[in-house]
Amino acid sequence: AADISWKSVQIRLLHLDVVLHRAKIKASTGHQLGIERIILSNLLGFPLKRYDTTIQMEGIHFLKIPDNRANQPNKVSPFNFFKMNASLYLELFYDPVLNNLNIKKLKLIDNNWGQLRLKLVLNNFHPRQIWNLQFEPLLIQTVDLTYKDYALLKQLMVHNPEKKSELHYFMADATNRVIETAKQNNNQAQLKSLVGLQNFFKNPGQLI
Repeated sequence: AADISWKSVQIRLLHLDVVLHRAKIKASTGHQLGIERIILSNLLGFPLKRYDTTIQMEGIHFLKIPDNRANQPNKVSPFNFFKMNASLYLELFYDPVLNNLNIKKLKLIDNNWGQLRLKLVLNNFHPRQIWNLQFEPLLIQTVDLTYKDYALLKQLMVHNPEKKSELHYFMADATNRVIETAKQNNNQAQLKSLVGLQNFFKNPGQLI
């Protein structure tokens, strides 16, 4: 589970949203995140039972990382995670009758590391289980992912050469198997995506 606290709360009736300032998230793993501002929209809309919302987070950064290599002089850290300063924009709709979560748009950007865009539909979504970090019952109905790497994977590969070769071999073997199946089924769209995935792991950059 995770605990969240904040320095102050602002209710904006004109915008029908709630703003949390200087939020802090503590995970059961010991990780701690700080978020300068969280904007929760549509929470004050009418009718009261409304399950679509927009969430914006600004200034997402790490406050604590258990066993972080940056704090261990004898270990090499590929980069300092504490330099992360990301923003997130999320539009979602939740159907409590069907237990269906539709992430219409998720955009996560860090100008130093990379950016991720995601559309996702999940079945068997139960908020209480997710809050307790129980993800096993979830079923992915559809997913659309775009990732552009600036430095994150590149630096991990450079500073962990032994892992780089292992990852390349594993991904090449797994992707080749799926490519053969796609060729047999004459699935051109899947073939195009898989070739892009192969190229991404050979030279991390943009994945669509």
